[in-house]
Amino acid sequence: MKNEKGSILITALIFMMVMTFMLMAFLEMSTTNLKQTTYAEQAKKAFYVADGGLTVTGNIIDMIISEKGITEAVTNKFPSSLVDFNNENLYEELMGPAASDVPLDMTVKLGDNYATIDIRKVGSAEFAAGTSGEFASGYEGIGGGMSVGGVYLFYNVDVVGKTKLGSKSGLMGIYRKVAGVGGGS
Repeated sequence: MKNEKGSILITALIFMMVMTFMLMAFLEMSTTNLKQTTYAEQAKKAFYVADGGLTVTGNIIDMIISEKGITEAVTNKFPSSLVDFNNENLYEELMGPAASDVPLDMTVKLGDNYATIDIRKVGSAEFAAGTSGEFASGYEGIGGGMSVGGVYLFYNVDVVGKTKLGSKSGLMGIYRKVAGVGGGS
């Protein structure tokens, strides 16, 4: 009996040590799961930022072509707090055959996140009067129909969405502008 007096204390200490190691393992698992969730959320956010940049680019292309350049009307509709135009000759790039040496044409800012956008003219194609192009372009109003034919302008739009934590997501879209018609597709 004399040798058994400290056995309960030793057993209790061993039990507490095992419980401590188990608790540390559970905490490490929950920390890892939290990090994985954060990474997944940031990846989604980067995708949504890129998608938003792709969406707004169509409107910007339409307005620059309609205004024949980055005019005051364009900068009023898309202020510098939303869009930075990195390429001042974007209109010439959109309408002409020359490619730009500016790697990023514009940056769309969405809070702490942003999307960098590169636009390249892919080509153009004429279409005859009365073709199905008028059905894909939307309502033109009285006298604005496609009875005389027109031109499709095609643009390759590369967008990279970036979050403040460094996640990136890239999207590429082909934008078709029907010259002389509001909107695009």
